[in-house]
Amino acid sequence: ISDPADKEVRPGATSYTLGNQGRNGSTETQKWTMAPRGSGIPKPTNQPGPGEYAQPSTLYGSHPMLPVAGRVPKTTTKRSTPSDALTMGGTTPAPHDYKVTADGEFGSVAQAKAPRYSMRAKISDPADKEVRPGATSYTLGNQGRNGSTETQKWTMAPRGSGIPKPTNQPGPGEYAQPSTLYGSHPMLPVAGRVPKTTTKRSTPSDALTMGGTTPAPHDYKVTADGEFGSVAQAKAPRYSMRAKISDPADK
Repeated sequence: ISDPADKEVRPGATSYTLGNQGRNGSTETQKWTMAPRGSGIPKPTNQPGPGEYAQPSTLYGSHPMLPVAGRVPKTTTKRSTPSDALTMGGTTPAPHDYKVTADGEFGSVAQAKAPRYSMRAKISDPADKEVRPGATSYTLGNQGRNGSTETQKWTMAPRGSGIPKPTNQPGPGEYAQPSTLYGSHPMLPVAGRVPKTTTKRSTPSDALTMGGTTPAPHDYKVTADGEFGSVAQAKAPRYSMRAKISDPADK
């Protein structure tokens, strides 16, 4: 049987937002607020300042208390006051309206400076127009300040120098030397030692002139395929192993 309490919606552990709270209370430090800078200071009253009062000049013989003789001719032109620049837009210049520096100059224009001089352009030398070879125009090769840096060299005469060329005549192998095997000799009668035959025997020169069958050293094969070295070399004995016999129990 289901418990009716299971249908109650209960908050889980993650449903609460603790923030900076711990088991002993808040984990934050104390905080204070500061009053504004002008707190407790009354605002100034809306009244004119000292510069707003007229201070007539005594140049023209006018003084509020004492009789003063004029020191300049009398004029009816009104002189501007400092307050005119603020209220009437007068032409009284401010400090930043004066230009005390010059473009390209360092410091004030009133500062004392050292004398400065200018120099004319360098006059070209007519000799500079002459085409002269540079240092890289010369090919020194193996030359130094004391001469050549190469060692001495000699030439050698060719190997056959002074030896006359051989005459165009036949060599010793070109002369026929009949064999005496068949009882033939140019000077002495010699009995034959082998049966007489009419087959011509080849001579060493036949391999060069007639393309005989006399083999050359490279015509002999002294190696075998798959073997290392000559076939006549002694080799260690070699053995073969039979296949592994299957165990009847494996069946």
